[in-house]
Amino acid sequence: MIRYLSEIDVWKKRSQYLSEVLEIFGVSRDDWLINLFQHEDLGTLSDSFEIIEQRFSKFNHNSWAFIKELSLSTKFIQFLKNIAENDITHLINSVDEHSDTRLIQEGTVTSLIQVKKFLYPFFNKADVTLDIFLKELNNIAIENPSLISKLILCNSNTMALQNMYNTISKRGEVTKEKIQNAVTIGTYKFVKEEDDENCIFDLSYPSTSEEPEIMTYKINELQDLCSRALLISKPGDSFEQIDDIKDKMEEFITQVDTAQYIIVTMNKLIQLGHFGYRKYNESAKGTGNLKKMANRLRKELDSW
Repeated sequence: MIRYLSEIDVWKKRSQYLSEVLEIFGVSRDDWLINLFQHEDLGTLSDSFEIIEQRFSKFNHNSWAFIKELSLSTKFIQFLKNIAENDITHLINSVDEHSDTRLIQEGTVTSLIQVKKFLYPFFNKADVTLDIFLKELNNIAIENPSLISKLILCNSNTMALQNMYNTISKRGEVTKEKIQNAVTIGTYKFVKEEDDENCIFDLSYPSTSEEPEIMTYKINELQDLCSRALLISKPGDSFEQIDDIKDKMEEFITQVDTAQYIIVTMNKLIQLGHFGYRKYNESAKGTGNLKKMANRLRKELDSW
């Protein structure tokens, strides 16, 4: 009984931490947990510690340290719930390789990936029972003792992660605008000067900003935009993806692929000595016109 009295404050704190974690994850408390330490007479105190022995016999120091840190993680876990799987890739790609804080950022994002790997399944479980939740949480804590330090790192950098995510989200919107403009008002220009060995192309469209200018993209920039379009069009991206945007991303990739096919075909015609391609200048606007141009060149190559 003396041991019970000496440990009651420790277990009250643990009970409080656990209750906060259950609230964070939306898990209902059973009566035995609600009534734990409600009365501190010797009889009920003995009953409380008997329940503790039954429910928490497999918990160790790491288990309770993990639960305590989780109880302090309300803002971070809300952030985890708000981001989708693909956004982790965006966060990794956003780390500035020339920043003095690069190693810190990479360490934080790596910790984020590992913490989310273990916690994310809890977000998708509806009506999980307290017993199952405790069992799975304890298994995670015991089998992954380093997870506590990773969670601490994430908690201490929650604001930085949110700021990074917001920056990426804004950058994603700028990228979407560029690609949608390319698809809807962009013109692909294919040029071969007489002294040049190969034909080259670029994409241009009039800027929609207050100060009009012509936005021009070379092949490397277009390939980079294609990579971003692929990321944006993936299922599970949380940047407010809608079907129309997904269709535009896919159409842009088709346009660039078709433009590159045109260049490859045209260069083959040049290498074969076709007189019509010693000097060349042609433009195409829209997916349909690009495909018509590609088909015409393919037929010309086949017949040459």
